Amino acid sequence: MQLDGEIDFSNAGQVAGLADALGGASVIIVDLSDVTFLDAAGLTALLRLAARLSLSGRHLVLTGTDHHPVRRPLAICGLDSILDCRPALEV
Repeated sequence: MQLDGEIDFSNAGQVAGLADALGGASVIIVDLSDVTFLDAAGLTALLRLAARLSLSGRHLVLTGTDHHPVRRPLAICGLDSILDCRPALEV
């Protein structure tokens, strides 16, 4: 799944709720390479999504986390060491 644009208060609830719409795959990959802004509400949404997936035995992988609008907020909050963040999808 690819997210784009801003992830902020206006759509954080939708991002956190993606667990219900993503089916039963054991690994869920969310590409953030087209995200242009990520605020505290967006970070919380990604954390909540990871937690919800984990509760159902699934794992969240965030790719495209190597550009400034995503890398910086993840690093400032220390979430880059908590969430499975990867610069690009490894095939």
